[in-house]
Amino acid sequence: MKRGLALVAATAMWWSAIATAGGHTVLVLPIDGDADPALRKQLTSLVVSLARSEGGDVAIGDTTFAETAAAIGCDPHTPACSEQVRAGLNVDEIVFGSAFSGGGQTTAVISKAEKGQPRRDQTVSIGAYQKAQAAEATLLPMFGGPGPGGTKPGTGTGTGTGTGTGTGTG
Repeated sequence: MKRGLALVAATAMWWSAIATAGGHTVLVLPIDGDADPALRKQLTSLVVSLARSEGGDVAIGDTTFAETAAAIGCDPHTPACSEQVRAGLNVDEIVFGSAFSGGGQTTAVISKAEKGQPRRDQTVSIGAYQKAQAAEATLLPMFGGPGPGGTKPGTGTGTGTGTGTGTGTG
């Protein structure tokens, strides 16, 4: 436990130095869970790549969100904890997640906590023989990229007309 606290303290001091240098600071924490360690490492790399696509100073943490939350003293299962961890590490944004295997697939929940914004979570399923890259299309909108349909969040065009009648009972 002492080692974990020392690691979190050192990371916080390091990030404090970077944060005072200016720019948007993003810390991606390693994906935790019971999924295959190689797949979790691939997922972490994918998330780092997606975070870098948004710009800013992106770095990879050494401890998982659950470990960091325990060191800071909050319950990682509560929504407020992600803000406490983000503020405690003095970064603008943290990205973290968990991946669990079962039923022939891996289910990952990736979370993004940005200063002044509600935490966003995205669940993605990866088949037994797929690599983490299979999750990219689902995760891309979380990082400002186009969704599976090819449009960015909040964008799109369309036209339409319609008529209708309806009845109901209550």
